[in-house]
Amino acid sequence: MGKILSFFLGGLGRQVKRFHRRRDGVAAIEFALVGPIYLTLLLAMVEAGFLLIRTALLDDATSQAAKFIYIGEAGSGEVEPEEIVTFVCDKVGAFVGECEENISLEATPVSNFTDLPDTDAQCQDNASEEDFEVPLFNTGSANSIMFLRICVTTDIIMPGLGFGLQMTQTDTGRYQLISSTAFVNEPF
Repeated sequence: MGKILSFFLGGLGRQVKRFHRRRDGVAAIEFALVGPIYLTLLLAMVEAGFLLIRTALLDDATSQAAKFIYIGEAGSGEVEPEEIVTFVCDKVGAFVGECEENISLEATPVSNFTDLPDTDAQCQDNASEEDFEVPLFNTGSANSIMFLRICVTTDIIMPGLGFGLQMTQTDTGRYQLISSTAFVNEPF
């Protein structure tokens, strides 16, 4: 019995030594260990790029929409808030789906540039069942200091990676993109 056992163990030892010397498949094992980390980093960078594009487009649209207020078109009735919403959605619509159903526009006069609203933005989410309270839209008067804030709720591609972990999330799982600006109305 001992000879049989030593024969099998000796053969097993030779097999282990031969297997240990072989280098076939080393790259596959390395990729299996490191590949998911690199793939996660790559996807996080793609998500960050999309979010930066969306944010830049929303910031640009907000600053351009502020012009309707500070030159007096919105206060005189020439431009309605719905037209400003349409204008902003035309600018960001390619990157934000269902923009007009998921956007809120808030304009309010402030006494000085340090007295900006300290409340969170009221963001509309069409996927939500609850009633949405429309934010204040007051265009102010000539020479008044104004605060304009636009909030869009949107889906992101990979919410568990990168910036998605830091963004404000709604009750329905969508994410808020918020842009704001302060300016002084012209003497119209």
